[in-house]
Amino acid sequence: MLIIHAGFPKTGTTAFQIKLDYLRDQLRDVGIFYPVGQHESGPATHHEYSLGITQKTATGEELALRLIAEMEQSQLPNTLISSEAFTNCLSNRLRAEFCNFLTTLSNTTDVRLVLALRRMDSFMQSMYLHLAKVDEISIPVDEFLSTRWNWALNVFSALAEFQQNEVVQEIELIKYSSDPAFRAEIFRALRLEDVQHLFGKNKKINVSLGYKAQAFLLFSAELCEKYCPDLDAAKVAMIVRAQVFQFENDLHDYSIIRHDDRIRLHQDALNAAEETGITAYSTFFGDDILTEKEHVELHKGALEPRDFQRLVDFMHSRPKTRK
Repeated sequence: MLIIHAGFPKTGTTAFQIKLDYLRDQLRDVGIFYPVGQHESGPATHHEYSLGITQKTATGEELALRLIAEMEQSQLPNTLISSEAFTNCLSNRLRAEFCNFLTTLSNTTDVRLVLALRRMDSFMQSMYLHLAKVDEISIPVDEFLSTRWNWALNVFSALAEFQQNEVVQEIELIKYSSDPAFRAEIFRALRLEDVQHLFGKNKKINVSLGYKAQAFLLFSAELCEKYCPDLDAAKVAMIVRAQVFQFENDLHDYSIIRHDDRIRLHQDALNAAEETGITAYSTFFGDDILTEKEHVELHKGALEPRDFQRLVDFMHSRPKTRK
């Protein structure tokens, strides 16, 4: 059997992949093949398959045949691959190629597609803030939403198509949460119950970055050049990103998406899930009540001069790194 852990992003995938990579030999001992990733992002993920589809470096069939060759060479009964970037393959533009990838695989072995779902409005905010945090986005959140809204709804029609056409043997949808119950669910869905003890206890969940920190990271190069030109902007960004330095009186319970848009996206996603028969989503999130949060926009004016002075003082107080 092949199990594909396909995301969503922001559901603990990175930490899980790192642990799977670390435990590769122990997984092999219980008959699970976790291939060494070939993408530049490192050996823990299998983005070479998902990004191969999104970047069109190979056809879905070609990518599937490469994976099948690896699976056969391993001589193990079960294979697990993990890449949250597979969620991008659920768009209308890429769905057919992703379908070719899955169909080629399922003609050779049973395929189980596993996705951990988040409520769409929460996912969109989390995804935008993550991209801003790692300096991979520069567009305003409204523009980001306009480009991703249709994708959010197309996810359900893609999953429905895969189910109706029996593209894969199984599709398992689980609800993401920070509750320990999610950990048990993901192990069950990925058929890893027998090795769950090897993963240790849950680590403390990181506190989300505050409003000032997120705004700083979105404009870090420009702000550093203007207010603290003697500092290394990349190093400062790393310190803020890791929460080694925290801004005073920072706001943590906020939304960068307007409340009306949050409600509309939530309702659109529920409607799309119901219309396509992906009832798991509405079961997970249909009773959620979206409470209004303080709406903020990430802009350079979120920080005050004293914030930069504290940042400069903090950076100058740190021990010098020996070269």
